[in-house]
Amino acid sequence: MRLRRLRFLFLALGLASAHAGAADRFVVITDSHGLGQWGLEIETWLRARKGAEFDFFASGGSAPLQWLNGVYTTPVGLHETSATRASTVRPVEKILTPKLRDLWKDQGTGSATERRITVIALGTNYHPGTKFREEEISETARLIEIAQTESDACVWIGPPNMTRKNFQAPDVEAKVSIVRAAIAAAAKKTGKPECAFIDSRKYSHYPSTGADGVHYNWPGSKNPTEIRECKAWAAGVTAEIERRL
Repeated sequence: MRLRRLRFLFLALGLASAHAGAADRFVVITDSHGLGQWGLEIETWLRARKGAEFDFFASGGSAPLQWLNGVYTTPVGLHETSATRASTVRPVEKILTPKLRDLWKDQGTGSATERRITVIALGTNYHPGTKFREEEISETARLIEIAQTESDACVWIGPPNMTRKNFQAPDVEAKVSIVRAAIAAAAKKTGKPECAFIDSRKYSHYPSTGADGVHYNWPGSKNPTEIRECKAWAAGVTAEIERRL
């Protein structure tokens, strides 16, 4: 076990040195949390990173399965890239959820001076209870395997604190446990270092003005409490990502 950990450490150090000064290319996929102010904060962070290019895709109602099968059309989706103009009013539309693998194919093969990074912010839409737990672990592990295969680094942002029935603390803990189990399973299968997990619960406080107990902010809402909580959540998450890259 110690030798395996040392091997992972050497791999990580090798990656860091090989990509020192390299341009970063991100593929970021999220559920509906990415539609509102929190998603805008993540996008703003990406735009501020020198030389970074990104493909940011939010699909309302999605879980890992929808990013594997390529057949789910969300009624509330959003697609932004580093090539589009930054805007505080982002268009939400009915859109087909792409496969993660296809999103990376669209980025081309990359180069030796480019670091490819997958950021996944999913988990909110797992089924309540344990009936589908094993299926969801398997689907999540498959998505992580694709991230590990198609990119140099993988980061998973877990679901935030929420208040609606089936989204309260014990339920979020159950969702997080699915992600953690899948991360371990994917690493075991691929032989690569585990996808980094960021626990949003450390940084998120559901706003007192939230409308439904799940979403922190909907596009177009200028409620200051919602915006403040979204900014705090995003700041905590992005700081952790920066420490891990």
